Amino acid sequence: MSYSLRRIILGLVIVQAAWGGSQLSSQNMEGVPLDQLPTIEGYPHCISNAQSGYKDKACLIQIDRSAPIVPPASIVPVGTTVYIELINTRWNENVTFTLTTTHSTTQDVITAGLKNALPALQTIQIQNGTVSIQAPPGAPFDNIETFRKTIVAQQVALTVSLNQAVSSIQAANAAMGCLSSYEVIQPNKFCSQAAMLTPQTFNEAKQAAIDLSNKAAAASVPVLDISDLDTVSKSFYLTCVTFASGFSQGIKDSAARVCRAYGEQIAVNETLLDSSLSDIQKSQDALIQNVLTLQGWPGAPAKIAYKFVTTKNNNLSVVIAGVEIVNKVASPNIATIAINPQANRWVVSSGIAASNLTYHTYVNAPIIVNGVPVVSSSGQTETIVTRLSTSPSFIAPEALISYNLIPHNWTSSLMKCPNNCTFLLTGGVGANLTSKTADFDAGLSFQIGGALFTPAVHFGRDSRLTDGLKVGDKLGTSPPNPLPTENVWVRKFGFAITYTIPTP
Repeated sequence: MSYSLRRIILGLVIVQAAWGGSQLSSQNMEGVPLDQLPTIEGYPHCISNAQSGYKDKACLIQIDRSAPIVPPASIVPVGTTVYIELINTRWNENVTFTLTTTHSTTQDVITAGLKNALPALQTIQIQNGTVSIQAPPGAPFDNIETFRKTIVAQQVALTVSLNQAVSSIQAANAAMGCLSSYEVIQPNKFCSQAAMLTPQTFNEAKQAAIDLSNKAAAASVPVLDISDLDTVSKSFYLTCVTFASGFSQGIKDSAARVCRAYGEQIAVNETLLDSSLSDIQKSQDALIQNVLTLQGWPGAPAKIAYKFVTTKNNNLSVVIAGVEIVNKVASPNIATIAINPQANRWVVSSGIAASNLTYHTYVNAPIIVNGVPVVSSSGQTETIVTRLSTSPSFIAPEALISYNLIPHNWTSSLMKCPNNCTFLLTGGVGANLTSKTADFDAGLSFQIGGALFTPAVHFGRDSRLTDGLKVGDKLGTSPPNPLPTENVWVRKFGFAITYTIPTP
């Protein structure tokens, strides 16, 4: 089949497939028209914790295709519109956005393969030497040897022609491979990440790859010559055996072995020629597909965006995947973005708190006068009740439960806060590291992003003397040990810093 005819037939199939574009795999996700992309870029970027919501109930997640960094899971209020935008896309990559929820199975990435893989052709080598079995001395084999050498010489000549086509195909394959990986092809036909293609240099490299592919696909190969030589090669063994049959019996057997060895060598060479010719023709067809794909593919836009609206009790995951249109190399996970909707106005957080509560302890201390302990007549040390104080008190861990006082859709418009802030009514409990008791806090929290700052009334416990004892009482040489005390509740000022814990 001629190069032009093959190109026309394949073109009818390939061009239709090449216009698939970015595909959508969920009914809950909508593509954003290109003319609206500048508008969505004005939305605030989605952050990891934003229970208080965003202005206009919308936020943006941007993924850079040239250096994709997976963002942390984002917590947003139910009903928030999340825009996901892929920037610095690859011109020759078909991108899909797949949206799944925790209530459904993960969908397979939709591929958009537009061609067959290229065979890895290598140059062929024809056996040109004589076989190890030689004709017996004195045998008149000159005519047969001339016949054999003529066939092998033709095989060698056809090999040179085929290898020229192979070299052209290898150059085209290398150019296509480097183009697919956005790398600059090197003089040795290898790709190098040290020199990457840019949007400015890609079109020039694409055209160079197309030119090399067209040249290789149009390279002539000796199809008829190989076919004619097949017929001659198959007749060699029978011709040789017929010629040897005229010899005496002793020479006839040796001559038959020589004929078989020569015939096998010629047959092996011919089989190699036939298989190489077939591989070259397959590669040329694949190169035609490459060219038609590149010429028919409209090219990915510089930016692609989709949007979806969060719903109650549905944690969402968006997988961005890509398939290179020429060699089908897949990037099944350019980025995976997790979105967890916040369905209510309750916020749970954990962190640390501090309070100006002073915790007291009481001990029997010796009475010191002028630096000398006072002793009784019996020589025992006199004691006095003293108090030790520890301040401030630290509470860790501190667990708070807060109620958002401002509805999600009011927060940004009322507060004008750049990073999603709100006020919450808060209460919680924590472990007092000083008194080794469970203390309580209540106050008004200010949330910015995922952090809560809470000035609070701290309800803690302090130690007090009982049984009429007071600080300064002298208890002689045999005081009670330990001193009788009790814990009493006190109210002090505290301040907590906590971070939100995701909740449905």
